[in-house]
Amino acid sequence: MENKQRILNLSVKITTDELCQNEPLINSWIDVFQTVVGMVDYDYAYMVSYKAIENITDRKNPLPRRLKGDKLLMALALNFGEHCFEEHKDILRKIQNICGDTNFIIRLDGVQFLN
Repeated sequence: MENKQRILNLSVKITTDELCQNEPLINSWIDVFQTVVGMVDYDYAYMVSYKAIENITDRKNPLPRRLKGDKLLMALALNFGEHCFEEHKDILRKIQNICGDTNFIIRLDGVQFLN
């Protein structure tokens, strides 16, 4: 379990790092995050990833960066289901905000998730 937590922590750091410009590397670590997030305790995954995800999905960031944040947020929510919405209502609010975003590509991510 400890190794999975380290991998999750590392994947969050790499995918949310503003200085990292290596797209194939970032996309690979997003895939790692999507795989590992469901293998660790929910509270730990939330603690490690949500603040970083919240910052990266902010509207002040450019579209490619926000799309990466959307993928991370959707992976977090999908792996923990309704449990995460009941315990942490901010995740559902963030997804609802994505549905009302000014960019249609971002809105489409949120709508597809809620579908």
